[in-house]
Amino acid sequence: MPSEDLKESGEYTPLPWQAEAHASRARHVLVGGAVGPGKSRFLVQSAHSLAKRYPGVPILMARRDLTDIKKSTEIEWQKVIDQRLFSAEWGGQYNKSERWYRYPNGSMVYFGEMKDWESYKSMELGRIEYDELTEISEDNYSNMDARLRWVTGQGECDRRECFEMAGPNWRPHPTHPLYQNISATNPGPGWVKGRFVDGERPRHYFKQLTTYDNPFLPPDYIPSLLENHTRSWVENMVNGRWESFEGMVFEVWNRALHNHHGALPHFVRVFGGIDYGANAGDDAHKTAAILTGETERGSFITFWEYYKQGSATNDFYEELFRVQRKHNVTEWYADANANRTNELLAQKGLRVSDAPRHHGAVVDGINQITRLLTPNAAGEPQLRVVIDACPGLVSEIEAYQWRKAPTATPDAPVPKEPVKKEDDALDGWRYGIMGAVGEEGISNLGLRAIDVVTIGADGKARVGSIIDQRRRDRHERLKRFLEEQHA
Repeated sequence: MPSEDLKESGEYTPLPWQAEAHASRARHVLVGGAVGPGKSRFLVQSAHSLAKRYPGVPILMARRDLTDIKKSTEIEWQKVIDQRLFSAEWGGQYNKSERWYRYPNGSMVYFGEMKDWESYKSMELGRIEYDELTEISEDNYSNMDARLRWVTGQGECDRRECFEMAGPNWRPHPTHPLYQNISATNPGPGWVKGRFVDGERPRHYFKQLTTYDNPFLPPDYIPSLLENHTRSWVENMVNGRWESFEGMVFEVWNRALHNHHGALPHFVRVFGGIDYGANAGDDAHKTAAILTGETERGSFITFWEYYKQGSATNDFYEELFRVQRKHNVTEWYADANANRTNELLAQKGLRVSDAPRHHGAVVDGINQITRLLTPNAAGEPQLRVVIDACPGLVSEIEAYQWRKAPTATPDAPVPKEPVKKEDDALDGWRYGIMGAVGEEGISNLGLRAIDVVTIGADGKARVGSIIDQRRRDRHERLKRFLEEQHA
């Protein structure tokens, strides 16, 4: 190795929250919350520090998809860690195809994906670090914990953590680093919130972060976020609030799982949904249009949106005609409350018709979308979204919540319904999918379209589906009609 001092590409003076998290001795460490507080730098420096301190230690840095970690954490790694460490001249090595870095002292840092934990089952690791933990299943996380078993082969361990965890099963063993799963993530629903955020658990550490926790961000960074995003997005991604995910409508939604990467495939048909906005004021809404394509395999990709505040304008109508020609849109489904507008547009050549409108249509549409988003046995959903092309829709998906229902009474069943707030793109999405897929598929969803609690004559509460309720109502009306005809 050359004699001059090897310096880091970027000097690291940890922020107060980073220093606190670095000092944690918990087996499970999570720093979670907003965008921009320095989570990626925290992960990179944690791995780098351990690699220097324990020669030969293997460290895994993982995210659900390798493509995503290559574009995020690994870029930060290459930016702030002196890459000469991994050159032959300095006694290290970098394998670009397999995404690993070997230090001159033999320590290894692997960048990998977590679609299948079993691909790592033979590894012995000294630490595991996860980027965007909410993208990873709890099953994968728990199974990977057993990979923390690397030892130096020297000396005898005297860590109190080993004594506490092993109890009467403790036995002498070589020294090793403090075994930890260290993770960073943005807020999201699901097991991560339940495990780290909602209550204290032994050997778990959680640090909630906001964008304001990083004083070195450009001065226009936070004002730009506040100006260009919805209030719900700001609560999640700037203020780092996890509470806003309670009662989330699309609980199955996961950015990593549902994001479509790469070029669009050939579509056998393209259909769209339209929700007309309203003028500025207390009832202001956005005008939104969404395009979704059906592939030859029968899956769906939502790939385009129009999303602007206020009523529909001539520019909006021109845009609809333009994308209809460009993508050969077979049908648009628009808000049926604007049926006269739809008729006029149809006369001008836009292939538009009224979206399905019936009692319970909103939740029927939610259920249809949920079915398409739900992964099959192979872990693949039938519906994906080009997230970069549809930021308005994605923001609304992640903020969409169920309304808290009042208590049921014999005369007042309690349907489950979403809060009517920041749902313009979602309405357009739902119109298109319900119109194109059709209501006939609802009965085979295997999911509750909507929970309805009714109180029977015996005073007992019963839970049913609004679809079942509609069928019973139609049956009763038909029965009364036939009885009247024969009276």
